[in-house]
Amino acid sequence: TSKVAPGSIVLMGETGADGAVLNFFDGHRGGVSVDVAGRTVVLPPGHELVMTNKPGADFDAVNPFPEVPYRHVTEHRIDANVKVFIVEFSIPSAINAIAPIKQLFQSDRWQDKRLAKAILKTAAGMAILRRHHVPFRTSRRTQANPAT
Repeated sequence: TSKVAPGSIVLMGETGADGAVLNFFDGHRGGVSVDVAGRTVVLPPGHELVMTNKPGADFDAVNPFPEVPYRHVTEHRIDANVKVFIVEFSIPSAINAIAPIKQLFQSDRWQDKRLAKAILKTAAGMAILRRHHVPFRTSRRTQANPAT
C-alpha cells in the first residue's frame, strides 16, 4: 500500500512480481510512503523504491524502469519472501525516458505546467545537494539489450 500526500507527484510501475514507486516531488517530509509487509518505508523525493518477492534478485533484475539511471542502491530484507531496494534516480533522465512524465513536460495545460515546475524544483535541489556524489549508472539490463 502506498500513501501519497496531496500535491505529491509519483509514478508507480510493476512487472508482475515486482513493483516500484518513483517520488518526483512531495511537499513535506514523509509525503510519500510505502507499506511493505507491515513496515512503513518513507520515500524521499528523487528516490525509487522497488519491492520484489524474488529473494535472490539484484536491483537490475527487478527494476521496472531500467532506462532511468540510478545510484546509491540500498537493499533491505523485509522478511523471508520480500526484499526492498531504494535508490536515488536521475530526474532529468526520467523526464526524457518515461513517456507519461515526458508528456507532462510537453503539455500546454496549466495544471501540467505546474506539476512539471514542481518536478524541476526537486531536480534542481537534488543537483545542488548531491553534486559531489558518485555518478549515476544505467541498468545492466538496458546496456545488454536496449530494446527492453
